[in-house]
Amino acid sequence: MNRPPLFRVGLLLTERCDVACRHCWFDSSPDRKATMTLKQAERYIDEAAARTHERPDGDAIGSTLGLTSMLRAAGYRATAVVGGRLFMGSQSGAVYALDAETGCTYWVFEAETWVRTAISVGPYSGGYAVYFADAGNTYDLRWNSVQGGIIDDNYEENDDYLSAHDLSSFEGLWLSSIDGHGIQADDDWYEISIVPGYENVIIILNFTHSISNIDLGLYDNNGNLIISNASTTDNEYLNYIVSLSGVYYIEVYGNNTGNIYDFTWETKEVLPSETIPGYDLLFFLSSILIIALLLFIKWKRIKF
Repeated sequence: MNRPPLFRVGLLLTERCDVACRHCWFDSSPDRKATMTLKQAERYIDEAAARTHERPDGDAIGSTLGLTSMLRAAGYRATAVVGGRLFMGSQSGAVYALDAETGCTYWVFEAETWVRTAISVGPYSGGYAVYFADAGNTYDLRWNSVQGGIIDDNYEENDDYLSAHDLSSFEGLWLSSIDGHGIQADDDWYEISIVPGYENVIIILNFTHSISNIDLGLYDNNGNLIISNASTTDNEYLNYIVSLSGVYYIEVYGNNTGNIYDFTWETKEVLPSETIPGYDLLFFLSSILIIALLLFIKWKRIKF
């Protein structure tokens, strides 16, 4: 029996639904418990891949599988998406590096048992490594190139202040908790917003200098540099009081080698000098000291 060309694939990951519609083809409802396992999903994907054909217009079939969204919707935690690649562990022990959009396979590694941890990706000795563990071992799979040698983060494209990634709503949070670590593969720009009375800006940037240097800059709303920090050690730190409230930009820049970084920013209230705690006492003591000094000078003149 010849089957027709396969143009679209949909996976029903669960029969559970918040509502129970009379017209539902799958009879889904809040009471249904059936879910699709990862092995079942992999098998269905393999079956679909075996039936792919070329469209009449020449476009390859397969990009509609939506591997990234499917796995995330299934709640499968042993995955990571970095630089356009989906790194996926499995219960069989296979670890895949796939194209996050098309599902095409870059490489497969067979661990001894099922992958039980989340997958992390980071730089290692001029290349990159995937870190994970199975039921009895830990692994660091290393390779030398990803998309021409450097992967990038989930905040791209943010290569200048006009395309800066907006972090105005994430004051006090580390970048890694928002959408993963930053990767210094090119200039990375972030937008922040400062409200009146809180013009004291504090930025903490963490990275490992021995892997590659990363520097930090603060810019005004026209992209003009205000202050920067470019040390030759781990991490950078800025603590600066800007003149006005409004939009500002943070630039993370360096050698463009793919070093991973994390940073956070916050603002603090700028207090007028007369409201600084202890200011009155300090002024009083300073006045006494000045009067005593004047009396001493006068006494010295009279004596001699």
